[in-house]
Amino acid sequence: MGGRRVDEGKRAQWRKLIAEAARSGTSIREFCRRRRVTEPQFYAWRARLNGTVHGAARRRRST
Repeated sequence: MGGRRVDEGKRAQWRKLIAEAARSGTSIREFCRRRRVTEPQFYAWRARLNGTVHGAARRRRST
């Protein structure tokens, strides 16, 4: 059960970060560079939170 709480904490942090990026007025690349997160991380979390994970990532999650 503790793992679930950590997952929800991460989700909350990424939701906040993604919302902040939308308000920032900068490109995602620049936002990620300034926040020291990778673009692939950003886009993967955004897709995960929007429920739009496709392809290999969806197959991995379903196994």
